[in-house]
Amino acid sequence: MMFGRDLRGPLDLLIGETTEGPRSTTVDHGLIQEYKRKLINNLRCAYNVIQEHAEIEKIKQKEKYDQH
Repeated sequence: MMFGRDLRGPLDLLIGETTEGPRSTTVDHGLIQEYKRKLINNLRCAYNVIQEHAEIEKIKQKEKYDQH
């Protein structure tokens, strides 16, 4: 809870949960939708990069562990 309301994070955008808020104009709505689309795309790309690097690091750590 922050400032008297529940905090919304990027994950809320991915799973589609919304909170009630003031109505926006159609111009604002279009900009918001474009921002949400870009943010979701960037988060997915970042997640994929992290997964790839995590696999590489897991292999490296296993090799180091097995040396001892």
